[in-house]
Amino acid sequence: MSPSTQPHPPLREAVRELRPFLVIWAGQLVSALGSGLAAFAVPVAVFQHTGSAEALSLLMLAWMVPSLLLSPVAGTLVDRWDRRRVLVAADTGQALITLAMAGLVLGGHFEVRYLAAASVAASIVAAFQEPAFAAAIPALVPPRHFGRAVSLLQLLGPVSMIVAPLLGGALLMAVGLGGIMVVDGVSYLAAVAGLLLVHIPRPAAQPLAGEVGEGGPRGVAAFRRFWREAAAGYRFLHSHRGLFGLVVLFALGNFWSGFVNPLLTPMVLAFTQPVQLAAVQAAAGVGAVLGGVAVSVWGGPRRRVAGVLCSLVIDGLCVMVMGLRPSLPLIGATVFVWALTAPLLPASSSALWMSKTPQALLGRVFAARRMIAMGAVPLAVLVAGPLAQRVFEPLLAPGGPLASSVGGVIGVGAGRGIALMFVIVGALMTLTALGGWLVPAIRHVERDVPDAAPPAPHAAPPPAGERAAAGMAVAQ
Repeated sequence: MSPSTQPHPPLREAVRELRPFLVIWAGQLVSALGSGLAAFAVPVAVFQHTGSAEALSLLMLAWMVPSLLLSPVAGTLVDRWDRRRVLVAADTGQALITLAMAGLVLGGHFEVRYLAAASVAASIVAAFQEPAFAAAIPALVPPRHFGRAVSLLQLLGPVSMIVAPLLGGALLMAVGLGGIMVVDGVSYLAAVAGLLLVHIPRPAAQPLAGEVGEGGPRGVAAFRRFWREAAAGYRFLHSHRGLFGLVVLFALGNFWSGFVNPLLTPMVLAFTQPVQLAAVQAAAGVGAVLGGVAVSVWGGPRRRVAGVLCSLVIDGLCVMVMGLRPSLPLIGATVFVWALTAPLLPASSSALWMSKTPQALLGRVFAARRMIAMGAVPLAVLVAGPLAQRVFEPLLAPGGPLASSVGGVIGVGAGRGIALMFVIVGALMTLTALGGWLVPAIRHVERDVPDAAPPAPHAAPPPAGERAAAGMAVAQ
């Protein structure tokens, strides 16, 4: 029986085996709560300051794009460096960026351009942080617990989504945006502390063909070698049709989701009030927490590709249902179900990838996977608003071309054009998932791609000097 299909052990034994990971996770939870406060307060403050939804979209792109563009470089360096040092340096960098922005705001220099610059800097740091974290999990967690570990990580966002609106509004009035940023910056200390308490084994480097005896100037040879290393992640994907097919499947699914995320708020506000929108967001948070806890206890399905495809089908059906009627109970219930089942996708997907990817390639493979899978999302975010406003909304306006046909089913008026987009996008998401099941290489990827060799279960801790230096910035 391969490690990826071993039965799940009792929960008490799982907690014991996950103890090093749980120490890091506890520190990340504190940091996530602080970041959740800032994530709630910043859009509110920006909208109050500018009155522009475009400013919020630009901040979102400032956060997404640099990280995606740097993914190949970051993944390669993560595989070269000690991953714990990368994570400590990343959390320290995020803290310094946040505290610097807090100083500007408290000094009376609140400007969107400064927030955009801070978002770009934080995105650059995240380009290293995300593949380092993904690559560190298999070194800390036995393969049979990959699903549980990923589910616990996925809980960080929903927990902060529930807590942040409750505390963020009160803190915004009490200490302002600058004070909330200070809280966020200080919360990173907990993440750093958790990392310093745990040793993360470092895998042996894999030599690359052609690196010995390479001619030419030393700088040119080093440059060529670096990009051969960076390309190793993409070569690994291309060498396994099933894994590459999964990445393409995720790219399509994420592209469709890129239309949903920015348009859900205006669709709901078209027929209700902000307080009702907050209730929908709370339903999403509660559903995600319950789903994350359930998958963490369960451990996820043994056949992980089935979990991935089932989750994608449910996502698509939920998006379709959201657009059927302008009904708050219907949308709230659908968002709850969507969030409840959402943790199944990353738990199944990341566990599958961790079990199939060699330790020394994890950073590069996860970076390549992320760049391909998320590369089209900024395009969807950019075109979603104009497409809704200029094309779909007029179609279902009173007297519009589709008012008497489609409008008789899903309604006519403000927000119903967006609802039609949801129905179409949801159908495309569902068809994408079903199409993935029809591809044998994707359906049988767990059988056809061999499991990677797991790291030594109890790697020796580093020398005292290395352990003491773990909190230092990574050497460039």
